[in-house]
Amino acid sequence: VGEYKDYRVIRVLLLAEEETLVQRIKSRENLPGTYRGTVDELKASIEKHGQPDVSLYDRVLDTQKLSPEETAKEIERLIEDSK
Repeated sequence: VGEYKDYRVIRVLLLAEEETLVQRIKSRENLPGTYRGTVDELKASIEKHGQPDVSLYDRVLDTQKLSPEETAKEIERLIEDSK
């Protein structure tokens, strides 16, 4: 493993309510060669891990209020600002 002097980890939490996540899973297109996950897996993960600790993240983005394009732009901005 090499040294990374200019390396910085940026932790971003993409936040959404459970029902929104359920609807997203249900509406995902079934594409060959991809795995879309299941509602049961989502619920089991939430039950096992609970809600995320937002204090562990550098930025929390509410994906219920942002479009996918806006979310991507916010992440790009965060990366640019960290340089």
